[in-house]
Amino acid sequence: WLDFEGWKGAAKLYNKHAEEELGHRDKFINYMLDRDAMPITPSKTFDEIPNEFGGLEDIIKATVKKEMETTDSIKKISYQAMEEMDCVTRDFLIDMIKEQQEEEVTAFNWEDRLEIYKTTNSPLILLDQEMGE
Repeated sequence: WLDFEGWKGAAKLYNKHAEEELGHRDKFINYMLDRDAMPITPSKTFDEIPNEFGGLEDIIKATVKKEMETTDSIKKISYQAMEEMDCVTRDFLIDMIKEQQEEEVTAFNWEDRLEIYKTTNSPLILLDQEMGE
């Protein structure tokens, strides 16, 4: 959507982010395989993925929301691992939570930058260029 709408910098950023997310997925899969568990990937995501957005602001806000939801989801699994006294899984998940928190901070920073640009009447194209860097 970003590429199609001409937000080339943001598209570059989100493509890079998507690659990182695939790496995170692979960490979970490899962890499960190492623990002799069969990883199962649902054929459909739990949330419908929209293909239309109101603009760059909508995407940034959706990103913040999704990062927070993902962190909460990993935390819940971590709590379950603690209850089951599975220290190995708990340690693995602590590392994943730390990575997730970094992603939250990045998303929060983009949201903050968006507000700065909006309140200073700077064109959003500057935000797009910054995202590409």
